[in-house]
Amino acid sequence: MADELDDCKDVTVTVHLDLQREPKFYFTTNDLPLTPPTHLFFKNGKKNGFKINFDLDDPDNIYSFGNDKDKALYSTEESRCPHEGGQWDDFKVHKITNGGMRLVVHNKNKPKNGDEQDFGYTLRITKDGTNYMDLDPIGTNQNNNSINVAYSAALTFAVGGAAIGGLIAAFAMQNTTQISVLLGAVVGGIIGLGAFFATQGGMQRTA
Repeated sequence: MADELDDCKDVTVTVHLDLQREPKFYFTTNDLPLTPPTHLFFKNGKKNGFKINFDLDDPDNIYSFGNDKDKALYSTEESRCPHEGGQWDDFKVHKITNGGMRLVVHNKNKPKNGDEQDFGYTLRITKDGTNYMDLDPIGTNQNNNSINVAYSAALTFAVGGAAIGGLIAAFAMQNTTQISVLLGAVVGGIIGLGAFFATQGGMQRTA
């Protein structure tokens, strides 16, 4: 898992406890789209998705994520908050650090429908390492890790270039043949790909 996390986008989400409200927590982050109080959207990840640092902010300094990775997070590919043990392979705890105040989670960001997927996870905090309180947000994966974005952008440039090349060939000569138009489209596609690589500095695997 360490190798996968090396090629992940590193983001931080602060989990603020407020036991006087409902829900009893809310998120803040500068790294991800967020619909308050707790709905995160994962987009523009690197090749292997995201490394999420959930930092617990407890004003009373009572709670932590504990030290048991299996108990600190439950997750599921379904759009519901899980209250039974187990972690979805695409959204798993990597480690607990900072004296139990940081939960590091790997999100592969690979929706099963190839486009977008709501999923459920439960962050679990404890006073004594035995009894846990559940915090139930919802997340959305949007499947645009950088390698997918790069190929999609390259295809867009190529198709756009081909269309423009074909139009230029058609208007340039009144007696244009189908072969001439096809040649113009091919040349336009190559130019489009060249423009893409010029903007990217060559194909890169990570954002």
